[in-house]
Amino acid sequence: MKKILAFVLALCMILALCACGQSTVTTDTASATPTPEITVEPTTTTVVTTLAPTETPAATATPTPAPTSTLEIVYVTSPPTNNITIVPAPSEKQTQTVPSATAYAGIINNYRTALTNGWDPQTCIDNGVNYLVPTYAQNYPSSLGYCFKDVDGNGIEELLIGDGNLILSMYSLSGSTPVQVLDGGERSSYYLEPDGVIVNSGSSSAYYHAYNLYKLVGTVLTLSGSIIANYEANANAPYYYASDDDGNVSNDKKVSNETAEGWINAYESNYVTLPYISFV
Repeated sequence: MKKILAFVLALCMILALCACGQSTVTTDTASATPTPEITVEPTTTTVVTTLAPTETPAATATPTPAPTSTLEIVYVTSPPTNNITIVPAPSEKQTQTVPSATAYAGIINNYRTALTNGWDPQTCIDNGVNYLVPTYAQNYPSSLGYCFKDVDGNGIEELLIGDGNLILSMYSLSGSTPVQVLDGGERSSYYLEPDGVIVNSGSSSAYYHAYNLYKLVGTVLTLSGSIIANYEANANAPYYYASDDDGNVSNDKKVSNETAEGWINAYESNYVTLPYISFV
């Protein structure tokens, strides 16, 4: 009995001690483990834009230039200011038309008589015949002839007297009356260009030579310009271009030798060979 009582007492003491121990225990509040901040990085949304393929622009068509029209060669009417290739003028061949009024008949008869009768120079001059006719009469009478040509295109035919491309004399009409337009000589020769320009190649001495360019207006020659070679003024570079006929090169335009000679060659290569009818 005592043993049981001692056991019970011991058990009670044990239980009391357990209860007491529980009441004195300080519960340490564990520091809360901080919840780690989750840094949410902003979601970068990559927008992939599918671009429509760039359209390749249609190639701009290079316009095809219109074909260049064939250049019509214009014969020089005044000294050219740039390089021009001159094509020699063809010899003129045409059917002659005698003026209906035969206004030039008396002049033609005088030339024929001078050739066949051997007039001297003074007799020729007195009768309106060029003084060089006796030279033709003595050496080559059949070479000298006449032709009719409307030089200025006004519907009136001029009477031209000469040989080959040389014009010895020219006449036109004032109404129905013949008027002498020009009369050549030993140092004054006249030639016709295809466009109607009349070139007078003349010299007053070995040091002065001129190519005078004329247009026929009615019964008068009007000066278009002159190419002058004045060796007294400048022996090495003698050429001038003049728009007047005063013979004074101090107020004329200086022209290089190459340019002036090019002009002269252009004119000379285009002298028209006229279809003269022989007087005899």
